[in-house]
Amino acid sequence: MLNHLKIVPKIPWIARITWLVMMIIALVFSKIWHIANTQFFALCAVVAVYACVVGMAFGVRQRIGTQGVFWAFVVDLLAWSSFVYFSGGASNPLITLFLTVVGVGVLVLSVWQSVYLSAISVVLYTLLWFFYQPFANHSHGHHGTMGELHLLGMFGVFIVALLIMTGVTLYFKHAMQRTFNALEQATKTLHQQQKLLAVSSLAANIAHEMSTPIASMQLLTDNIANELDEDDELQDDIALLKSQILTCRQSLDVLKNQIKASQNSNFEPNNQQFCTKIHELLPKVVKDWQFLHPHIVVNLPRIDNFLLKIDEEQLYAILINVFNNAVQAGAKRIDIELTEQNNVAKIAIFDNGHGIDDEVLNRLNKQTLISSDGWGLGLMFAKTVLENVGGEIMIQKQTQGTSVIITLVKL
Repeated sequence: MLNHLKIVPKIPWIARITWLVMMIIALVFSKIWHIANTQFFALCAVVAVYACVVGMAFGVRQRIGTQGVFWAFVVDLLAWSSFVYFSGGASNPLITLFLTVVGVGVLVLSVWQSVYLSAISVVLYTLLWFFYQPFANHSHGHHGTMGELHLLGMFGVFIVALLIMTGVTLYFKHAMQRTFNALEQATKTLHQQQKLLAVSSLAANIAHEMSTPIASMQLLTDNIANELDEDDELQDDIALLKSQILTCRQSLDVLKNQIKASQNSNFEPNNQQFCTKIHELLPKVVKDWQFLHPHIVVNLPRIDNFLLKIDEEQLYAILINVFNNAVQAGAKRIDIELTEQNNVAKIAIFDNGHGIDDEVLNRLNKQTLISSDGWGLGLMFAKTVLENVGGEIMIQKQTQGTSVIITLVKL
C-alpha cells in the first residue's frame, strides 16, 4: 500500500499538466470559431501566466510546505476563474473543472484546508455568475456557434472528468484490494503464530518434564546391563530398550531445538543463521534418521551447493517429521527429489506407504490437529515456518503412498 501511496504527491502536478492541456485545446477551438482577438489574447495571457507559475512551483516543489500546497490549489482555482471569466463566465462548461481542482486537493490537503478550498471554489463560481465577458463571435451564425461551442465544451469536460475519476478510483481500488489481501494474510499468519506459540509453550513444559525420567531410565538400563552376564538372554532386550531410550532422547533434543528456533523471532534475511546449506543439511538429516530406522531405504539424489532461506534447525525438524510420518504410514522406501528453478527450490519426498485418507488430508490442509497420529501438530509448525519465509508445503495422495513437496526460496 505504501508503494501505491507514493504517487499521491505527484497527482496534483499531473492534474495541472492536464488542466494546461485542456486550456490549450480550448484556445484552439475558440480560434477555429473566430472569437474576438481581444478575448483570444486575454485567454492566451492567462494560459501563459498559469504555465509559468506551474513551472516555477514545480521547480521548488521540495521546499513548498503544507500552506504552500494549499495556496497552489488556490492559484489553480484563480487560473480557471480567469480563463472562464474571459470565455463566457458561469455558462462555460469548463467551470465544472472546479470540481477536479477540489477533488485533487482533497487527496493531499488536510480536512480544514479542503473545506476552505471548497468554499473558495463556491465563491468564485458565484462571482462568475455576475462578472464575466460574453463569448463574442463576429460570424453571422453567432447563436448557433455559441450553442455548438457549449455542447462541445460539455462533452470535453465530461470526458476529462470521467477519465480522471475513473483513473483515480480504479487506482485506489486496486491499492485497497492489495492492502486488504495483505491484511488478511497477516491476520492468518498471526493466528498461526499464536497457535504455534501455545503449542511451543506446552511442548517446552513437556520436554522439561520428560528429561528427568529419560535420564533415569538410561541410567537404570546401564546398571541392569552391567549386573547381567554377557551371555544373558536379557541383554538383547536391554539393548533394544537402550535404543528406544536413545530414540526418545534424540527426539526430545529435536523438540528442544524446534522450540528454541520457533521462539527466536530475530531472524534477518542476511543473517547466516537464517540460511541453510541444503547440500550439507539433507544428507545429515537422512543419516541421523536412518540411524534410528536402518530398515527403511532412503534414496538421496546428488545435491548442488546452494542456500535456502530458512533456519537450519527448523528445516531439520520439518524433514524429520515428514520421514516419521512416512514410517507411521507403513513406508519401506523413501525417495527424495530436489529441483531448482530461478530463485525457487523444491524438496519432494515420496514414500510407498499405505497413503493418506482423503478426510485426514482435508483436515491437514485446514491445519486441524489430528491427535491419533500427531500429523496436525507437525504440519502446523511446518506451514507456519515455511509461510514466514515465503515457502509452502503441499501434501498429495499418490497411487501408492504419499508425496510431500516443500517449496523454499533460494538465496
